[in-house]
Amino acid sequence: MSASLDHLRHQTNPPTPVVAFESAVERNLPSLLRIARRLTWPDRDLGADLVQNAVLKGLRALRAGKLEITPNIGAWLKQAVYLEFLMHKRENKRVDNHANDTFDHIAARNPKPFANEISPEIERALADLPDNQRILVILVDIEEHEYHEVSTMLNIPMGTVRSRLSRARWKLANRLHHLAGDQK
Repeated sequence: MSASLDHLRHQTNPPTPVVAFESAVERNLPSLLRIARRLTWPDRDLGADLVQNAVLKGLRALRAGKLEITPNIGAWLKQAVYLEFLMHKRENKRVDNHANDTFDHIAARNPKPFANEISPEIERALADLPDNQRILVILVDIEEHEYHEVSTMLNIPMGTVRSRLSRARWKLANRLHHLAGDQK
Protein backbone atom coordinates (compact mmCIF):
# COMPACT_ATOMS: atom_id res chain seq x y z
CA MET A 1 0.00 0.00 0.00
CA SER A 2 2.82 2.44 0.80
CA ALA A 3 4.31 1.93 -2.69
CA SER A 4 1.06 3.12 -4.24
CA LEU A 5 1.03 6.12 -1.88
CA ASP A 6 4.55 7.03 -3.01
CA HIS A 7 3.39 6.77 -6.61
CA LEU A 8 0.44 9.09 -5.91
CA ARG A 9 2.66 11.51 -4.02
CA HIS A 10 5.02 11.79 -7.01
CA GLN A 11 2.06 12.42 -9.31
CA THR A 12 0.81 15.32 -7.17
CA ASN A 13 4.27 16.66 -6.24
CA PRO A 14 6.66 16.01 -9.13
CA PRO A 15 10.33 16.26 -8.25
CA THR A 16 12.00 19.62 -8.67
CA PRO A 17 14.18 19.99 -11.76
CA VAL A 18 17.35 19.82 -9.63
CA VAL A 19 16.19 16.62 -7.92
CA ALA A 20 15.25 15.14 -11.31
CA PHE A 21 18.67 16.14 -12.68
CA GLU A 22 20.47 14.58 -9.71
CA SER A 23 18.46 11.41 -10.19
CA ALA A 24 19.38 11.32 -13.90
CA VAL A 25 23.05 11.84 -13.04
CA GLU A 26 22.88 9.04 -10.47
CA ARG A 27 21.32 6.65 -13.01
CA ASN A 28 23.89 7.52 -15.69
CA LEU A 29 27.00 8.02 -13.55
CA PRO A 30 28.53 4.56 -14.01
CA SER A 31 28.25 4.89 -17.79
CA LEU A 32 29.48 8.50 -17.76
CA LEU A 33 32.55 7.56 -15.74
CA ARG A 34 33.32 4.56 -17.96
CA ILE A 35 33.04 6.71 -21.09
CA ALA A 36 35.22 9.48 -19.64
CA ARG A 37 37.77 7.02 -18.29
CA ARG A 38 38.10 5.35 -21.67
CA LEU A 39 38.42 8.68 -23.44
CA THR A 40 41.20 9.80 -21.08
CA TRP A 41 42.92 6.46 -20.43
CA PRO A 42 45.24 6.02 -18.56
CA ASP A 43 44.44 9.20 -16.59
CA ARG A 44 41.46 8.09 -14.46
CA ASP A 45 41.44 11.35 -12.50
CA LEU A 46 40.99 13.38 -15.66
CA GLY A 47 38.01 11.21 -16.63
CA ALA A 48 36.34 11.91 -13.29
CA ASP A 49 37.12 15.63 -13.67
CA LEU A 50 35.43 15.69 -17.08
CA VAL A 51 32.29 14.06 -15.69
CA GLN A 52 32.27 16.45 -12.76
CA ASN A 53 32.60 19.47 -15.05
CA ALA A 54 29.81 18.18 -17.32
CA VAL A 55 27.53 17.72 -14.30
CA LEU A 56 28.37 21.18 -12.98
CA LYS A 57 27.61 22.76 -16.36
CA GLY A 58 24.34 20.84 -16.48
CA LEU A 59 23.34 22.14 -13.06
CA ARG A 60 24.23 25.69 -14.06
CA ALA A 61 22.26 25.39 -17.30
CA LEU A 62 19.31 23.90 -15.43
CA ARG A 63 19.29 26.73 -12.88
CA ALA A 64 19.57 29.30 -15.69
CA GLY A 65 16.59 27.75 -17.47
CA LYS A 66 18.71 26.61 -20.44
CA LEU A 67 18.30 22.87 -19.82
CA GLU A 68 15.12 20.86 -19.47
CA ILE A 69 14.83 17.44 -17.91
CA THR A 70 13.55 15.19 -20.70
CA PRO A 71 13.74 11.44 -21.31
CA ASN A 72 16.93 12.18 -23.33
CA ILE A 73 18.83 13.68 -20.38
CA GLY A 74 21.17 10.65 -20.31
CA ALA A 75 22.17 11.31 -23.90
CA TRP A 76 22.67 14.99 -23.07
CA LEU A 77 24.99 14.04 -20.18
CA LYS A 78 27.05 11.70 -22.38
CA GLN A 79 27.36 14.36 -25.05
CA ALA A 80 28.39 16.88 -22.36
CA VAL A 81 31.17 14.55 -21.16
CA TYR A 82 32.42 14.11 -24.73
CA LEU A 83 32.36 17.87 -25.31
CA GLU A 84 34.31 18.39 -22.06
CA PHE A 85 36.87 15.92 -23.35
CA LEU A 86 37.19 17.76 -26.68
CA MET A 87 37.53 21.12 -24.90
CA HIS A 88 40.21 19.68 -22.64
CA LYS A 89 42.15 18.39 -25.64
CA ARG A 90 41.92 21.77 -27.36
CA GLU A 91 43.07 23.62 -24.28
CA ASN A 92 45.66 20.93 -23.48
CA LYS A 93 45.46 21.54 -19.78
CA ARG A 94 43.88 19.99 -16.72
CA VAL A 95 40.21 20.76 -16.19
CA ASP A 96 39.21 22.67 -13.09
CA ASN A 97 38.69 20.39 -10.12
CA HIS A 98 35.90 22.18 -8.28
CA ALA A 99 34.58 20.45 -5.19
CA ASN A 100 30.90 19.77 -5.66
CA ASP A 101 28.79 18.23 -2.94
CA THR A 102 26.14 17.02 -5.38
CA PHE A 103 28.63 15.17 -7.57
CA ASP A 104 30.50 13.68 -4.60
CA HIS A 105 27.25 12.61 -2.97
CA ILE A 106 26.03 10.87 -6.14
CA ALA A 107 29.41 9.28 -6.85
CA ALA A 108 29.57 7.85 -3.32
CA ARG A 109 26.38 5.88 -4.03
CA ASN A 110 27.98 4.23 -7.09
CA PRO A 111 31.04 2.41 -5.74
CA LYS A 112 31.63 0.29 -8.89
CA PRO A 113 31.40 2.59 -11.90
CA PHE A 114 33.70 0.46 -14.05
CA ALA A 115 31.61 -2.69 -14.23
CA ASN A 116 32.61 -3.74 -17.74
CA GLU A 117 36.39 -3.58 -17.48
CA ILE A 118 38.54 -4.33 -20.48
CA SER A 119 42.19 -5.33 -20.59
CA PRO A 120 44.94 -2.70 -20.48
CA GLU A 121 46.10 -3.79 -23.95
CA ILE A 122 42.65 -3.10 -25.39
CA GLU A 123 42.52 0.20 -23.48
CA ARG A 124 45.83 1.20 -25.11
CA ALA A 125 44.56 0.25 -28.57
CA LEU A 126 41.36 2.19 -27.93
CA ALA A 127 43.36 5.22 -26.76
CA ASP A 128 45.31 5.19 -30.04
CA LEU A 129 42.15 5.69 -32.11
CA PRO A 130 41.22 9.20 -33.26
CA ASP A 131 38.77 10.81 -30.80
CA ASN A 132 35.85 10.76 -33.23
CA GLN A 133 36.27 6.99 -33.70
CA ARG A 134 37.07 6.15 -30.07
CA ILE A 135 33.85 7.69 -28.76
CA LEU A 136 31.84 5.58 -31.20
CA VAL A 137 33.52 2.32 -30.11
CA ILE A 138 32.92 3.30 -26.49
CA LEU A 139 29.27 4.19 -26.98
CA VAL A 140 28.27 1.40 -29.41
CA ASP A 141 30.53 -1.55 -28.64
CA ILE A 142 31.26 -1.06 -24.94
CA GLU A 143 28.28 0.88 -23.61
CA GLU A 144 25.94 -0.94 -26.05
CA HIS A 145 23.99 2.05 -27.35
CA GLU A 146 22.07 1.74 -30.61
CA TYR A 147 23.43 3.51 -33.70
CA HIS A 148 20.47 5.90 -33.83
CA GLU A 149 20.98 6.82 -30.14
CA VAL A 150 24.64 7.63 -30.77
CA SER A 151 23.73 9.59 -33.89
CA THR A 152 21.37 11.71 -31.79
CA MET A 153 23.78 11.97 -28.84
CA LEU A 154 26.65 13.25 -30.93
CA ASN A 155 24.51 15.09 -33.47
CA ILE A 156 26.07 13.32 -36.46
CA PRO A 157 24.36 11.47 -39.34
CA MET A 158 23.74 7.73 -38.99
CA GLY A 159 25.95 7.05 -42.03
CA THR A 160 28.83 8.87 -40.33
CA VAL A 161 28.36 6.75 -37.22
CA ARG A 162 28.48 3.57 -39.31
CA SER A 163 31.50 4.53 -41.42
CA ARG A 164 33.60 5.87 -38.52
CA LEU A 165 32.73 2.85 -36.41
CA SER A 166 33.67 0.52 -39.25
CA ARG A 167 37.07 2.21 -39.64
CA ALA A 168 37.61 2.14 -35.87
CA ARG A 169 36.78 -1.56 -35.62
CA TRP A 170 39.13 -2.31 -38.53
CA LYS A 171 41.97 -0.42 -36.83
CA LEU A 172 41.32 -2.19 -33.52
CA ALA A 173 41.20 -5.58 -35.20
CA ASN A 174 44.52 -4.96 -36.95
CA ARG A 175 46.13 -3.71 -33.77
CA LEU A 176 44.85 -6.60 -31.64
CA HIS A 177 44.97 -9.51 -34.11
CA HIS A 178 47.78 -11.16 -32.12
CA LEU A 179 45.50 -11.62 -29.09
CA ALA A 180 43.44 -14.23 -30.97
CA GLY A 181 46.64 -16.16 -31.75
CA ASP A 182 47.69 -16.14 -28.07
CA GLN A 183 44.49 -17.88 -27.01
CA LYS A 184 44.92 -20.92 -29.32
